Amino acid sequence: MNNNKPEVQTMNGIVRGIATNSYMIFQGIPYAKPPVGELRWKSPQPVGNWSGVKETVMPAAKCMQLAGGPGSKIVGSEDCLYLNVTKPASASRMSLRPVIVELHGGGFHSGAGAEMDGRRLAVLGDVVVVTINYRLGVFGYFGYPGLEGSGSFALQDQVAALKWVHDNISAFGGNPRNVTLMGQSSGAYSTGALLTSPLVKGLVHKAILQSGSPMMSAPFGTMVDGLAVPSVYISQQESEQYGNFMVSTAKLGCEKAADPLACLRNLPAAKLMPIHQAMIVPAYGGALLPKNPVKAIQDGTFNRIPVIIGNTHDEELGKAGEPLDEKEFDERLKKAFAADASKVKERYSIKRYQSFAMAWSAIVTDRVWIWPSHVAAAKIAPLARVYQYEFNDPTPPQILAKAFGVKANLKGAFHGADVIYAFPSGGLLNKEQTLLSDDMIKYFSTFARSGNPNTGGLPEWKPSVKGDHQTLLFSPGKNGIKSVDYVKEHNLDLWDAIALKSKRI
Repeated sequence: MNNNKPEVQTMNGIVRGIATNSYMIFQGIPYAKPPVGELRWKSPQPVGNWSGVKETVMPAAKCMQLAGGPGSKIVGSEDCLYLNVTKPASASRMSLRPVIVELHGGGFHSGAGAEMDGRRLAVLGDVVVVTINYRLGVFGYFGYPGLEGSGSFALQDQVAALKWVHDNISAFGGNPRNVTLMGQSSGAYSTGALLTSPLVKGLVHKAILQSGSPMMSAPFGTMVDGLAVPSVYISQQESEQYGNFMVSTAKLGCEKAADPLACLRNLPAAKLMPIHQAMIVPAYGGALLPKNPVKAIQDGTFNRIPVIIGNTHDEELGKAGEPLDEKEFDERLKKAFAADASKVKERYSIKRYQSFAMAWSAIVTDRVWIWPSHVAAAKIAPLARVYQYEFNDPTPPQILAKAFGVKANLKGAFHGADVIYAFPSGGLLNKEQTLLSDDMIKYFSTFARSGNPNTGGLPEWKPSVKGDHQTLLFSPGKNGIKSVDYVKEHNLDLWDAIALKSKRI
């Protein structure tokens, strides 16, 4: 075996990767059969064995998605159920390391595991990092009458990848009995859902949720124009009704077929892309998610494992660049918050913010992103250890800013800004930001190791307990990491009071 091209024996065959002095990386390892043809919209099937050595030196294709908005170029492939493993060069069966399995973000319709660069996390954190592809959009969340598993295929893929990790990761020097599931944005919503799944018991031992709470809800017009979003999850029955409606509306040509589902399975994948970005809601029901994850968190019927949950300070910074006058601001408040509009306006006064657009951005950030994390932590804390954080670098790298509608002149820790710090790549961070990134990696990897993120030389990160809300601020510079009054900073008492009145919590 070439030392620069290490080989590992998996349950299905030998894979060959790439090695440096500090890490080894294996990319494009199949964890399930290609979900194509008759396997489109079916549960992931075990991958077959291969003879010889499989070269795993390049990432596999992304799961099929659009390069931009509706109507943009189609990229990726339906054949996409592959994962990547990055490990410290010293990790071996004789010295098993903690494992971090990352679920990428992308609104449930885009992204790929290879976009999450796990090299620095693996080496500095001394952990084995696994990033995965899972079916997206119409391929991962499609529901239709009579379709078994409607709306849950992406979640099923994630569980299949976790089973692969359980069966194979020790060959890469990872400990299958010490696995942390970590996700950002839609990956965090997926992690939150799987936190309530009986099927991951024994497969996942800790969880990290970045910018995505299972308790998410969005009042009218805050996230989607003209709509309220009561939850990030729907039932399989609702998924089937919605899928049937979208198929009919898009006129895919299968509505009147003798077997519409068979017709849809036989369509070229590209023909389904007009509804790709509309099919983005994970469904519950069945063995994977027996009940709504929101209800499971409320009832305490979740896997009681240690959790980290956090947000960026300015999740909805993109909205701060919109033209918005007081009249429209008041109209939005009234539609979203009805009788509580005046209370919200008073708390988010123009005296505190430079513009009505900035105030609206802060309102949506606090109510739709940060408050649901606060609620989840409050529900989890009495039953399992939970740590909360806020990421607040006011001038993060702008590489992801455009994707989230953030204009160049706006400063703030927008949604997704913290990804580059947990998975740093390509020299994008300056010296202070690199130090912050290193400290975040130390906290996260220590948590993955023991369920407690605290490590020598860094400020104490206290867990939240019942009745005692604790949050650690991640910010660059001297004294940038410290406790912060999350309740005051984001008006969480206001949102608690409004929710109690409407019986949301």
